[in-house]
Amino acid sequence: MTKAVVLSILFLGSSLAALNKFSGTQQLGKYNIDDYNLKIALGKGDDDEDEERKRKRRIRGLGIELFRETEFKNPIKQFDLKPNECYNVPNIYSLKVGSEHKYKGAIVACVEEDCNGKCRVLPRRISSSIPYLFDELSNSTASSVTWINPYY
Repeated sequence: MTKAVVLSILFLGSSLAALNKFSGTQQLGKYNIDDYNLKIALGKGDDDEDEERKRKRRIRGLGIELFRETEFKNPIKQFDLKPNECYNVPNIYSLKVGSEHKYKGAIVACVEEDCNGKCRVLPRRISSSIPYLFDELSNSTASSVTWINPYY
């Protein structure tokens, strides 16, 4: 008899504790659920914002400078390459690439537009410039350039 009374008191006490814990406004850390940011309920938590920021940082282009003569003389144009996109450019004899995204991917300069024809591939881990592009393309100027990057 005493055992049954003790068990019923324990059961009743644990039930009341459970009800007290889940009654009223639920607590999430130090905030009430009513004050909780609804972005998480809509699928936009802090992790998503961090991923978006990382993606924007990755998408930033790679600076490139194009030159009308060999050995980086007479600059023509300076712009940012986006990864894996081909850019048609005026006839270039040499080029320099910025130091962003070090050692990632390769720069490709081609004789024909739309990255066709004879091309010179420069892995970024080897160098960031081609001073004699005209000579390396068999005395032809490059008409298109791209940044091949498998990490995007």
